[in-house]
Amino acid sequence: VSIRIDPIVPPNFAPIPNICSGSPSPILATTSPNGITGTWSPAIVSNTTNGSYVFTPSSGQCSTTQILNVAITPKVITDFPAIPSICFGSVVPVLATTSPNGVTGTWVPATISNTLSGSYDFTPHVTECATTQVLNVVVNPLIIPDFDDFTICSGATAPILATTSPNGITGTWLPSTINNTTSSSYVFTPDAPQCATTKTINVTVNPSNTLVNFTWNVTDAFSKNQIVTVSAVNSGNYNYQLDSGPFQASPVFENVASGLHSITVIDVNGCSAPLTDDSVLVIGYPKYFTPNGDTYNDTWNIPGLSEISSDSRIYIFDRYGKLLKDISPNDSGWDGVYIGQPMPASDYWFTVVYSENNTIKEFKSHFSLKR
Repeated sequence: VSIRIDPIVPPNFAPIPNICSGSPSPILATTSPNGITGTWSPAIVSNTTNGSYVFTPSSGQCSTTQILNVAITPKVITDFPAIPSICFGSVVPVLATTSPNGVTGTWVPATISNTLSGSYDFTPHVTECATTQVLNVVVNPLIIPDFDDFTICSGATAPILATTSPNGITGTWLPSTINNTTSSSYVFTPDAPQCATTKTINVTVNPSNTLVNFTWNVTDAFSKNQIVTVSAVNSGNYNYQLDSGPFQASPVFENVASGLHSITVIDVNGCSAPLTDDSVLVIGYPKYFTPNGDTYNDTWNIPGLSEISSDSRIYIFDRYGKLLKDISPNDSGWDGVYIGQPMPASDYWFTVVYSENNTIKEFKSHFSLKR
C-alpha cells in the first residue's frame, strides 16, 4: 500500500489596510491568491467597527484557516473656524486649503463672494481620512445713514451735526461744523466696522431779513375781474395770503370781491418776519339791496369809492332813464324812495363819474331792488 502525504497549504490572503471610517469596504474573495477556496465569517467587512474575519477552507482541501484583522481609522473632524459676516463690497478672506488640524482639500466655490451670502463646501483629498465641512458666509447689505438735507437762516445759530444717524450709524463729519453764512455740503463717514456707506448732505443757508416791505396793485374800479397783485420789495421765497384764506405761492389774486381786504406776506424759509397790510381796497358795487327796514342792506351805495375819488357822483335811474337819485359815496345811500314813495322791486340803472389815477372816468351798470 502506497500512502501519499500532501502538505498543508495555508491560504495566503494579503492583509487588509486600515479603512477610513465610512469608506467603501473591500470585498472578501472566496478564493485565495494560491487557489484555496472557502468562506469568510463574517462575510462582509464593516466600515465602522474594528473586526477579525476568519477564512475557512472548503472540505477536501489540505489547508488551514486564516484570520484577517481589519482596523477602522476614525475620520478627523475638519476644524476650519466660522467666517464672521462681511459687509457688501468689502475685502473677503481667502479660503485656506489646509485646515488648522492639518487636513488638506478643496473648496466649492473656491472663492468667497462679497455681494451674496452663500455656503462653501470643503472636501478633503482622497488620501485624507477626514470629514467634509460647510461654512456659511453672510454678506450684510450696506446701511445708508439717514441724515437729511436741511436749511438754516443766514446768521442763525447753526445746529450741531449729530455723530449718530437716526438709524443708529455712528461716525464723523467733514467739515465737522456748519457754516451759517454759506451753503455747503457735509460728508458723514461711518465708524469701522459698521456695514454702512458714507452720506453727503447739503445745508442751504437762506438769506435773512429780506422781507422788509411790499406793495400791491388793484385793477381799475368796477373791472369784471378784480385782480390784486402783490410785489415784495426784495426778492425771496415768499407766500401770500388774502384775508384769512390759504397761503399761496402766486402773488396774484383774481376775482377779489369789492371792499377792504388784508394781505399778508411770509418768508417760506422763516428767515424774515411776516408783513400785513389791511388797507387793500377793491372798488365794486352791490348787485342788490333790500330796503325792508331790518337795518341790514337797507340802502344802496358804492362803499370805498370816496377813497380814490373824493368828488365822485352816482346817478340812479329807472328802466326808462328817469333820474331818481343823485348821491355821493359819502352819503348814506339810496333808500329806494322817490319823492316820498317806495319804488317797486325791479332793476335800476346807475352812472358813476369818478376820478382814478388823475383821469375822469364814467361807469354804467345796474342793480336790483328786492322787497
